[in-house]
Amino acid sequence: MKILFEPNEKYIQQITTWLFEESQSGLNSFIYNFNNSQFTNDNFICLIDDNDFCIGYISYSIIDKYAKIEVVVIKNNKKRNGFGKILLNELTVHLLNKNVVVMELFCEPSSSKKIWKKLGFKEFKEKENHKFLNSKDFKNPWLYKPLVPEVSSTKNHKLNSYIELWTISEHSASNYSPQYKWDLLTPNSTIIYPIDEEWKIKYVSEGNIIYEGMIKRFSKQKIAFGNFLIINN
Repeated sequence: MKILFEPNEKYIQQITTWLFEESQSGLNSFIYNFNNSQFTNDNFICLIDDNDFCIGYISYSIIDKYAKIEVVVIKNNKKRNGFGKILLNELTVHLLNKNVVVMELFCEPSSSKKIWKKLGFKEFKEKENHKFLNSKDFKNPWLYKPLVPEVSSTKNHKLNSYIELWTISEHSASNYSPQYKWDLLTPNSTIIYPIDEEWKIKYVSEGNIIYEGMIKRFSKQKIAFGNFLIINN
């Protein structure tokens, strides 16, 4: 077995062939997505067996400090052999080398959620307060997996440098205490938490309030990345 991040045309053609054959047999629906995607060295990893044949792949994208898994496909007659886990582990190492700290994905089909959770992915808690996840457009479970040690939320009131997060809008948060608080001085750890850009956040450094307001404005400070609050300590 070997892993390739830069598959040549031979392997691409192998994938195209078995995806088409499986789609014709009703075994998958990924042929359209594969043929209409642009695969580059930065978003594709495939698994090659001992017969020099590609039996699975993951397509993904990197956005700042997080990565989005787009599609994971294992050849139908090679499933249930742990090959998906092998690909994911190799991808994790690759992403860490690129300073990525968290992965996200949408479960399609939804029934795959159990599998992903066994692989360390977590489900988003505050779905009802998240504009996108609580919308009619959202159909499949959204999961995420931190790749580095995380800072745990604390109730310590004596911190001098910290982040507070309200999982509700800035306007609604005025009469509520923050749901989460993280110590910015926790060594060798990273704050990672899924966010909605309308939520309220407060950033205090050495006793001074640096920012207090909506996350979408706070993101200009280069601390909030896309769907996540990410702060490296």
